[in-house]
Amino acid sequence: MDIWIHDLANDAIARLTFGPGLDELPVWSPDAKRVAYAANHNLNYGLYQKSADGSGSEQEMAKSTGAFRQGFWDWSRDGQYLLVWKSGELWYLSHSDLQLKPLFQGNWIVRNAQFCPDGKWIAYSSNETGNWEIYVSPFPAVNSKWQVSRGSGEEPRWRRDGKELFYLSAEGKMMAVSVKASPNFEAGTPRELFQTHLRQSISANDLVSYDLSADGRRFLINTKVNEPNATPLAIVLNWASEMEK
Repeated sequence: MDIWIHDLANDAIARLTFGPGLDELPVWSPDAKRVAYAANHNLNYGLYQKSADGSGSEQEMAKSTGAFRQGFWDWSRDGQYLLVWKSGELWYLSHSDLQLKPLFQGNWIVRNAQFCPDGKWIAYSSNETGNWEIYVSPFPAVNSKWQVSRGSGEEPRWRRDGKELFYLSAEGKMMAVSVKASPNFEAGTPRELFQTHLRQSISANDLVSYDLSADGRRFLINTKVNEPNATPLAIVLNWASEMEK
């Protein structure tokens, strides 16, 4: 598995990574000049970055500490921090000293964490109650939290101005919540925008289903595609006996 970059201006597709093993879960740097990603070149997962134009070699940002799966969730707009998942826990990486530090460690899973545009808050999904819900906590002192979703939620995404938060319900509905982050965090009532038709996940790390434009008006969604003209599967029984004839 490798990482590719699709240039929407000229429809060109370029391969970014060429290493052995899996290269996955890429995130853009705020200036779009670099791409950070996880890779298991040495069996365990390490964290790497590379120039988005493909020039130069990849740089290791953090090594895996043991047989943990890890990868990036998001890169803060000031370029100083990256949110990292590590075997269901939420950590962050400081770009200045490349030190990994924990945010949430418990008997539950935290995933799809995203920085608020000003970097002072993070939104994430957690199953600590038994159901996946969306929460918001201050960063980096995650000493409090607010539940944003009602009745399930995954994959939160902030609008670029930080005034709205989007997420997916358990039924695949795109939801939107008006939020206010200053001086204290406040969230409105979630409202349904439209029904999505997500394709089925194809791996344990297939964790990102959609993204949106800065103004929150356009969505890019991994959508199930019907192929009515696809060749049907044919199952041959007793094929070994047919070979003997």
